[in-house]
Amino acid sequence: MRLPAILTIIALLLLCACPKAASYSPAGQSTAASGSSKASLGKLHIVCDPLLEHLLTELEPQFAREHGGYTLEGRERGLLLQQISNGNRFEDVDVFAYADPQLGQSLMDAGLISVPTQRTFAGDQLALISRENENWRSATLFDIYNLRFKKLSIGSTDTVTGFFAERALISDGVMPRVEDRLSRPGTAAGNVEELLAKESELAIMPRSMVPGISGIKVVLFIDRTLHKDFQYRIAGAPGSENDEAVMALLTMLAEDAAVQQLISGFGFDNRNEALGLNTAAQ
Repeated sequence: MRLPAILTIIALLLLCACPKAASYSPAGQSTAASGSSKASLGKLHIVCDPLLEHLLTELEPQFAREHGGYTLEGRERGLLLQQISNGNRFEDVDVFAYADPQLGQSLMDAGLISVPTQRTFAGDQLALISRENENWRSATLFDIYNLRFKKLSIGSTDTVTGFFAERALISDGVMPRVEDRLSRPGTAAGNVEELLAKESELAIMPRSMVPGISGIKVVLFIDRTLHKDFQYRIAGAPGSENDEAVMALLTMLAEDAAVQQLISGFGFDNRNEALGLNTAAQ
């Protein structure tokens, strides 16, 4: 056999032995990974209130076993409201998890969530706290005006904690008597930091945060009727009602009995308690 013929045969054999290469778009992106970046990553992108980050982080491995998992981005309510006002379309976000009705309404009005996908999956309760070695006492939120504290940390209304704490103080009629003694840090954790640093004598925080913090104690669980809509809701982006992974996440959080039990174990109200469908433990 002549040498040119032998070389041709070898070339054909090598070509057949090579795996098929993925085709590429003009931009250099493989067509095998075409579609949205979210789909190629295989993970949902969730923007959530920072109060939910620990809980959702703990639940992610369970979701990931069947649905590819998710990534979390904590954003305070004030930042989200500003971004919505500025026209941000959140095109990379699959799911929003939020905690107050004003933010939920803004998301709806801007067309950023699919209304049919909305679910309430948990709730919370405000607690008045002090340092664990001190003896502050009050039978009601209203009665705190009699206490001789200099500062009460409640948080900025750009945070969920500050938003609901202010509403509770106003609803109970005690705001005019204590407003000159309020401190408004930019995060719920900031309330605790001020307390432990002795910059304030009392603080208000969500009950769900209490178990994970040493050096504090609960003075008073604040009457739920003063902040009855402190509920954690989750909703998919527009069109997500047809997204299997999004709907699986919503169903897991709101309807899975084991997950609902875990939510209670983290100090949150479960869905039934949040919606007032059974008696909530005080």
